[in-house]
Amino acid sequence: MNFLHKVGEALLKVHGNDLSHVQTVLPTHRACYFLRRFFLNKATNLWLPQMFTLPEWAENISGIKRADNLELILLLCELAKEIGIDEPTEELISLARVLCSDFEDMDMHMVKPDLFFRTLHQLAALKVFGTEDDKSSKREEYLLFWKRFERLYHIHRQRLLEQKKGDIGIIMRYVGENIENLIPSGQALYFIGFDVLTRAEEKIIKHLCEQGKAQAFWDTDNYYLKKQYHEAGYFFRKYQKEWKSFKPSDNDYILSAPKNIQIISATRSIGQVKAAAELIASLVNENEANRTVIVVNDEKLLQPLKYYLPQLECGYNLTMGLPILRSQSGEFFQILFHVLENSERLRSQSQPTAIYYKDLHALMLHPFCAFLVKRDIIRQIDETLRKKNLVFTEISFLREIGFPDIVSDLFLAQNDKSFLKSLMELTAFLYTSLLQHRSMDEEAEFMYKICEIIARCNSLLFNHSFSSKAIRNILKDSFRFTRIPFEGEPATGVQIMGLMETRCLDFDNVIMLSANEGIMPPTKIAKSYIPYALRSEAMFTDKERDCKISYLFYRLLQQAKNIFLIYDADVNTYGTGEKSRFLQQIEYELAQHKNISITQKVLNIDSVAQHLPPPIVIEKNPDILKKIQDHLKNGISPSALSTFINCSLQYYFKYIAGLKEPEDIEEDMDSSSMGTAIHSVLENLYQGAIQSELSAEYLKQILKNSAEIEGLLSEAFKEKFDETALKQGKNHLLYKISLKMITLCIENDLARIEDGSKIKILKLEEPLEVNIHNLRVPVKIKGISDRVELSDNIITILDYKSGSVKDLSIKSSAIEDLFEKKDKSICLQLMIYAWMYMHQHPEVKQLRAGVIKLRQAEENINFLTVDDDTLLTGSKLYKFEELLRAVIEKILDELQPFEQTKEESNCKYCPYIRICNRHQ
Repeated sequence: MNFLHKVGEALLKVHGNDLSHVQTVLPTHRACYFLRRFFLNKATNLWLPQMFTLPEWAENISGIKRADNLELILLLCELAKEIGIDEPTEELISLARVLCSDFEDMDMHMVKPDLFFRTLHQLAALKVFGTEDDKSSKREEYLLFWKRFERLYHIHRQRLLEQKKGDIGIIMRYVGENIENLIPSGQALYFIGFDVLTRAEEKIIKHLCEQGKAQAFWDTDNYYLKKQYHEAGYFFRKYQKEWKSFKPSDNDYILSAPKNIQIISATRSIGQVKAAAELIASLVNENEANRTVIVVNDEKLLQPLKYYLPQLECGYNLTMGLPILRSQSGEFFQILFHVLENSERLRSQSQPTAIYYKDLHALMLHPFCAFLVKRDIIRQIDETLRKKNLVFTEISFLREIGFPDIVSDLFLAQNDKSFLKSLMELTAFLYTSLLQHRSMDEEAEFMYKICEIIARCNSLLFNHSFSSKAIRNILKDSFRFTRIPFEGEPATGVQIMGLMETRCLDFDNVIMLSANEGIMPPTKIAKSYIPYALRSEAMFTDKERDCKISYLFYRLLQQAKNIFLIYDADVNTYGTGEKSRFLQQIEYELAQHKNISITQKVLNIDSVAQHLPPPIVIEKNPDILKKIQDHLKNGISPSALSTFINCSLQYYFKYIAGLKEPEDIEEDMDSSSMGTAIHSVLENLYQGAIQSELSAEYLKQILKNSAEIEGLLSEAFKEKFDETALKQGKNHLLYKISLKMITLCIENDLARIEDGSKIKILKLEEPLEVNIHNLRVPVKIKGISDRVELSDNIITILDYKSGSVKDLSIKSSAIEDLFEKKDKSICLQLMIYAWMYMHQHPEVKQLRAGVIKLRQAEENINFLTVDDDTLLTGSKLYKFEELLRAVIEKILDELQPFEQTKEESNCKYCPYIRICNRHQ
């Protein structure tokens, strides 16, 4: 018989069917529900007892109303300012959250304030150097914090009690200190299923039981109670030693009842929830569904679990609360607040309401944005941002396009009142929109709670003045700690709950998720300003918390028949794949008992991501062949040839299928933009020297006129970057680097002239092209050389390179490397330029080709060498032309399809990587 049924039978035996004068106090509302359910099923003519949770019962008898967390925090912020804590409100809010928690703990454990704070001050004084006569500012400031800690505790408590309000700590302390006068005689009172008690709770229950005014029912098992060092029984052994009235249950359920225990190793969240779904499908039938529980130790698994669980006619009952921030509604406001926060940070006289484009994209991509903005307007905004390369956008500009006033009003709010008003209007609109979609009922609940929190915040702040940033911090704090329970019909279906909700409840089948060390018990400790040494003496620490978790775990095992403990074995996630110590304990302690079967199981779930996608192969049908021929007739560039050599499929996507590369907003200047701008400036600066010998005076005059260089460079960047963008952050640094590269190029030319070189600029941005005949179709090779000069009576083709340049040497015996190796792409480009130039100028019998390395201060020209010779002649280019024709033939060959490259390193920066499903 389960625990609550035994308690119910005992109460009926003592009081009969009239329980109207009986009060029962239980740990959870769920326990209250199931005890009530037992009485209703037991008899039709029956007066039910009054049922409370312990906080409800204490609030009822104390006459002190429990204040909500938001009210407590705001009051503490107000009091902090009154006593001279001059911190920004947004920082006070996080301080107040921790202080409120510490104050509540102090009262729950009924610490003696004088002794507690005296010890606290002494511990604080030990941490700073100096004597009591030392008045150094840092020491005084540090000690002042702890004095204010004490003062805030007293005045916060006093102010609340004056209003007959308090947190649960104040209420429990008040009941504990006045328990003798608060409980009338003649009333039957029962405390049912409690475990680890704070000092206030312990004093209340112990006093009432020893005075004969109450009776306690404990749900314990001899297995852990009688073992001297077992942490699950630590507190019960303490009560047994110190309480005269303590009478634990004399149960041997753990060792006497047959149990099938499976410890299941799964991988990541998906593996765990799939394991649970398979167990439910194979284990549960309609008759025993309500005898089955899924215990979720990590709330992150709730959403995937709901998705994977099989359909049951009786359904599921989810009592575990989910924080608002884990919902889509919470996520929307988290994004919105982040956008507002960044907008405030960017605020200036020139851009009073600037919005960062990534923030705007995140907001527009959220599903709720569809309720606010039409899809075509979202598309128009996105296209405008990309076309104009707008890194920062004014809200006024967005409003003109069609961005909704209900959102933009938040950015334009003049004070906290108008900000909250706009926020309430937005949440009301979203709530109404969600109600119109039946599939969004769950999100509507979250949005309704958000509406309540904002309205509550508005009423509490009515007579105060807070910045919009402070209000956002208050709301984010509330969203983080507010949970929404998902309730179904509690008496039917498979129960889904957290470990704390299982108190007093017994199940035949237990499925537990995230049974990992670090989650059960948790390693994360709540923030506190109370030093550990003092906390360990005055109140609970992680030791007592672990004892409680241990008890709850073993209590679940007491009457269960089938127990499935699933843990995440992935070393890259929480707990580093380590199973909980409780699982290791039962493996060691329980495996030897004949009634208990413990088996280990490893669950392997194939991930879709682990299967490689089928290779993409594009056959050359007549339509594609026609497009290839058209492309080759119009002209193929060296970069297009390099693309084909590196990956024929990328060549197809870009030049044949005409797939445009994704057009992203260029927030930070990339190498392409830098190179284009530098080329443009150098072309302008050298324009006046074409077809004439370059003189030192000409170059010195250019260098002297730095304002002209800067003006040309700014103009070159103007298409993508405004003046503001070029004056700040990374862009400003890259702008200066570009300026330096231009200067270095001119200085190196000057140095060459001063060393005796004669340089004549023949052409800038020289178009080069050659038609190849005797192929299936006429083919044009084309390109643009940055600079053609006559230096030391040798024709020299030069290309500017702002990036790094590798070795430009090749061997005539290995010239095919140009058409096979990616790192020879610059050599291929230079060789094509040289080959085309000699075709266009048959009178030229030899020439050089090289690159001007703009990053390098000295020896900045790198020449292409064939067999260590910089001079390129027709004979050297003969074999190259044969190989070039072979590559063109390969492009035209209808029997050779376009395929993915086998060198996945080539895919790293490919714009079509998502199409191929190649991982970056």
